[in-house]
Formats: sequence, C-alpha cells, structure tokens
Amino acid sequence: MKKTFLRIRVFLIIVLLVSPLIVSTNTYADGGTYKLLEAVGSMAKDSTPGFKEYMTEILRVGIAVAGLLAVAELVGGGIQYVLASANEKQASAGKERIQNALIGLIIGIASVLILNTINPNILAGNLSIPDIPTTTVSPTP
Repeated sequence: MKKTFLRIRVFLIIVLLVSPLIVSTNTYADGGTYKLLEAVGSMAKDSTPGFKEYMTEILRVGIAVAGLLAVAELVGGGIQYVLASANEKQASAGKERIQNALIGLIIGIASVLILNTINPNILAGNLSIPDIPTTTVSPTP
C-alpha cells in the first residue's frame, strides 16, 4: 500500500514538473510569442503580467498552501489523537502526525524568514536584476 502511494506521489510530482515544459514547447513551436491574457491574484488588472509577476504569485500561493496544509494536518492529528482513546497505535500515530505538522509549519515559517532576511524584495515581488556593465579591453602591444 505504501509503495503504491509513493509511486502515485512520485508520478504526480513528475507530471507537475514536466507539464510546463510541454506547454512551453507547444506554445513556441511555431516561432510565435505568447501573450499572457489574465492577471492572477494581486497583479494589476490593467497591465500585462510577466514572468516575474507570475513567479511572485506562485511563491505567495505556495507559501499559503503549505501553511494551510500544515494547520490542517495539525487539526487532523489532534482529532486522531483524541479519538484514539485506548488504542495505543492510533494515539502514537496521532502524536506523530502532530509532530510532523509542527515541523512542517516551522520549516514553512523559517523559509519565509530566511527569504525575507536574504532579500525582502523576493517576497514583495520587486526583485530586479541589475545589468552587468561591460568593458572593452584593448590588447597590449
């Protein structure tokens, strides 16, 4: 049972990682350009969003989903622990679920704090990469 569940999870992760590549090759196969049609989340509705805006929204949604899943697992583990009553296996499984949810929540909060410490513009979506100045060097005689 665990092997089947693990195989399904690995398959879904591979599909999620590969599908954007397939979509992008089909989109640009004819040499045309792809114009984004809709703004997502907190993007300005009157502007055409770019890659940076989409990645910012994906990061924000990912962090929010991770937090919600951790809280849901925490609640589920608490319910499992309370309903276990005399069954020690169920009680220990509930405790382990609560511990894992707390570890996940701490990792999520730590990732936000680390990203904010490195560069607050990463989470704000104001990340800009400066141009690298070029210099010409003449050969020495």
